[in-house]
Amino acid sequence: MYNLKEIIQNTSDIRLLYVEDNEQARVPTLAVLSEFFTNIVVAVDGKDGVLKYHENKIDLIITDINMPNLDGLDMIEAIRKTNKDIAILMLSAYSDIEYFRRSIQLGVDGYLLKPIDITQFLELINKIVEKIEIKQELKENLNFLEQYKSIVNQKSMISKTDLTGIITYANDMFCSVSQYTREELIGEEQNIIRHADNPASLLEEIWDTIKVQKQTWKGVLRNRAKDGSSYYVDAIIQPILDLDGNILEYIAMRHDITNVMNSKRQFIDYITTAKRPLVVQIKIESFDSFQRYYGFEFSLLVESKLSGMLEDYMPKDLDFEAFFSLDNGNYAFVKDCLKTDDMQSTINRLKKFQKFMNTLHVQINTINYEVAILICTSYENNVYENVKYGMKHIVRNKEHFLVTNDIAQEVHKVAERNLKILTKVKEAIENSKIISFFQPIVDSKGVICKYESLVRLLERDGSIRKILYTNHFSCFRKLFYCLKQYQL
Repeated sequence: MYNLKEIIQNTSDIRLLYVEDNEQARVPTLAVLSEFFTNIVVAVDGKDGVLKYHENKIDLIITDINMPNLDGLDMIEAIRKTNKDIAILMLSAYSDIEYFRRSIQLGVDGYLLKPIDITQFLELINKIVEKIEIKQELKENLNFLEQYKSIVNQKSMISKTDLTGIITYANDMFCSVSQYTREELIGEEQNIIRHADNPASLLEEIWDTIKVQKQTWKGVLRNRAKDGSSYYVDAIIQPILDLDGNILEYIAMRHDITNVMNSKRQFIDYITTAKRPLVVQIKIESFDSFQRYYGFEFSLLVESKLSGMLEDYMPKDLDFEAFFSLDNGNYAFVKDCLKTDDMQSTINRLKKFQKFMNTLHVQINTINYEVAILICTSYENNVYENVKYGMKHIVRNKEHFLVTNDIAQEVHKVAERNLKILTKVKEAIENSKIISFFQPIVDSKGVICKYESLVRLLERDGSIRKILYTNHFSCFRKLFYCLKQYQL
């Protein structure tokens, strides 16, 4: 039993072309069709039907067979030349076998015998509506897919390979970045763009993920362009499976991140535009020693793994708005604290987070790396410089956690003082205002055995001043050699 109300609702938007030459048959049939269709275009013969079809957007054709000028079958044949999928119902009192044979060849979807049997009509219409809806949904999906494909092709590097790793497809962006033509890529192995510095363990991980586990692999890869230069991509590699789970091919989507591999610029841009930024800088403890021992490539793998762990385990209710993976084992979480936050509560949460992270391990191949992180946080003003100098303070003093909002100011004061001393010393050297005093050094018997030369600065008022400088200030180290000549 069919739901008449539902059928009428489903057919209301279908645009129908009804073709019938016999007015006596057309009027009552049209009355029945009008109960279901609100958009009906009427044609009086096959020739008129072809004309009306091309003048209007039609979803369904219901037509008689035997008509003057152009019969129904010839009309269908003419329409099928431009549209092989449109739904068509034949309406006729004829039961000639030749008509049915030819109509089947033309792809007619169903038959209605005159006079119309309402049960048969409902059954056919229900099937036709379903077909039209599926066709429309498919058409819309294909339209969306083409638009998505267009967007993706403009911004992403797309390639496909067969089961053996032979490239079968490469889009324009892939060709542009890799510097190979499509003809040079297709038929070649994927390793045509592989950089020699990628460790074998990374390639094994990729193949194990996509081939053995049949899962998606995500990560950063270093590739080689045709001219030998390197470029970095953020890649997603996905196996394409059939209904039985068998791999048909592999597809890869990559984004060129060569220009943003160092996200320091983005990090600085973010905090300089924030009104009240909070920055949490995280550093892998003893990263320089770790990198020297394990090597650059392995360090990159650890950095990448730890990056994901930091994002996963940072408490979500702290509401950090951005995460940056910086270079040399450094990371940063940032947010704009527009409201007055409970900073002490945030600091306590960060300490618990640090304690938890330091219980974790990063497993890469046979190496089990124990995570150890340092945290420096600052908020509101000069946050970039505060966490920068704060992290140096942590490393130098072998601390693990620091909250600082004024260390940059202290560093600036020291720098300002040193610059003043530097300027004064340079002026004194240029104006021969450097004097050397010799102080005798005696042995245990009181006999002078040598002299110590002390360099002093002659002030404008004639006073003698000791020169104070620090070896941490590189400019003073350069002047040291100039001062040495006054000791000789």
